[in-house]
Amino acid sequence: MRLFQKATNRQAYLKAGLFGFEGTGKTMTASLIAIGLHQYIKSKKPICFFDTETGSDYVLRLFGQAEIDLQVVKSRAIKTLKEAIQEACAMSDILIVDSLTHPYRELCSTYTKSKKSGGKFIDIRDWSIIKEVWADCFSTPYVNSSLHFIWCSRAKNLFEDVEDVDASDAAGRKVFRPHQIGTAARAETESAYEPSILIEMTREMMGDGGKYLRRATVVKDRMNVIDGKQVDNPTFKDFLPHIALLNLGGEHLGVTSETSAALFAGDDKDLAMLRRRRTIAWEQIENGLSVSFPGGTGKDKQARFAILSELTGTTSETELQQRHPEALERIARTVTALGQALLDGESFATLMELKKLVRRLHDTAAPSAVATPEEFTDAMSREIDKTLL
Repeated sequence: MRLFQKATNRQAYLKAGLFGFEGTGKTMTASLIAIGLHQYIKSKKPICFFDTETGSDYVLRLFGQAEIDLQVVKSRAIKTLKEAIQEACAMSDILIVDSLTHPYRELCSTYTKSKKSGGKFIDIRDWSIIKEVWADCFSTPYVNSSLHFIWCSRAKNLFEDVEDVDASDAAGRKVFRPHQIGTAARAETESAYEPSILIEMTREMMGDGGKYLRRATVVKDRMNVIDGKQVDNPTFKDFLPHIALLNLGGEHLGVTSETSAALFAGDDKDLAMLRRRRTIAWEQIENGLSVSFPGGTGKDKQARFAILSELTGTTSETELQQRHPEALERIARTVTALGQALLDGESFATLMELKKLVRRLHDTAAPSAVATPEEFTDAMSREIDKTLL
């Protein structure tokens, strides 16, 4: 099947995100967008509201005035959010989540408390797990769902260390001070990438008697029709130029569920087998050398090092334990053959003679026919890639 197809607009649903500090009008603006959109598409279904901070109670009158049924879930659990999205798809055209900050915090908190190690903090290895759960419970459903989906999030300041050119420490070194470079949504770090329109809400003083207004700044508009636009006390009509360009009522395609799992089919099993072979071979080498040369110091220790050096070019156990299992298995057979030769009366007077004996025995030890070095190298490369990801 040919992969490339003629391009068509397959974004049939609004995916919007709003973020801002307290009192900036996030809940009100999200509600006005939802109500206006409900009327614009002539929906007969209720609007769903996943409420983490009782905000739905304060905008309920707006939905009543518009004669729209508002269905609410009050929870902060990421598990409940996933279930709520599924339920909203079956009963509604529009879903509001306010605030996205709480399910993310709940996910992090629940994961930390559930760690078998009893850890009280999240380390770098945990984030891949948390991100995978977040994607399953929120990010992927958000993009793929047959819903006009509006989320709100609390804001956070972003800082960067900037050199203070007028200061230095006692040793004359440069001094860096934190400098605010912007704001972002206080949720999973990649959440702001997913909406088709991202709006920052701020509260602006008017300068007359302490009054202020709510200002919406479109920080991202994928349609590029109102990108960068600022609107005071915004309503649905202010965002309609973006919404009107969606494929409303048409086919929607978010991100496919296709994966590359087939590329790694059987890898884990094969890699585990290679690891087991390597462990067994190294134990055979160590045990064989210890039987033939049991001393911890002196000539026996020198003999063990001479054998490893002759066979591998190194005496580092750490390095040797990373060798391909086939190479270690052949060394193990050589060590076994050496032990038998010594029992049969073979002898050596110097380390040079020992090395010659070892080399002769090693040259007659046939290599294993199981797994090539290239196969092992490929498997280890994939293992490293998985670790980094």
